[in-house]
Amino acid sequence: MKIVSLLVALTLVVGCAEKKEETQVQKPVETTNENQKANAVGGLNWEIPSKWEVDFSKPMRIATYKIDSETECGVFYFGEGQGGNIQSNIDRWIGQFSETDRTQPETNSFEVSGVKVTVLSMSGTFVPGMMSSGNPKPGYALLGAIVESEKAPVFFKLTGPENVVSGAKTDFMALLNSIKK
Repeated sequence: MKIVSLLVALTLVVGCAEKKEETQVQKPVETTNENQKANAVGGLNWEIPSKWEVDFSKPMRIATYKIDSETECGVFYFGEGQGGNIQSNIDRWIGQFSETDRTQPETNSFEVSGVKVTVLSMSGTFVPGMMSSGNPKPGYALLGAIVESEKAPVFFKLTGPENVVSGAKTDFMALLNSIKK
């Protein structure tokens, strides 16, 4: 009789444990506003252009904004004391274009909401780096921005076919001008 009672008790315990697991699996997952994550980091936030699609699938990025199948704007933030200085990042971005046909890189700086923003623009043959795959891409352009938050730089890098990047420049600049602390 003790064995039967023990088996019944054990069956109830196992059954309850299985039921508990089912209940936990079926609980609704708490959701967050993905757009909020995609437009705030390092003590800054900004407006995402309405035509741009947010994508979270790329490693090392806060977000990727897809403009079309070949054109994207990656947002990078490496944390306090990380990411390097402005000139080393500009030099690295310039180095991603073939020396034989790249345009003269243009840089300018401005302030928005008390934050310094440095913008780089250039075009030519884009040569994907170690973290990217693919062959050199002639006729590409880059719009890059380094935003100096109080914590660490936030990097915005828009690359794609030159005509698409040129068409996205107004949205890119609107994003930068929307930055707030």
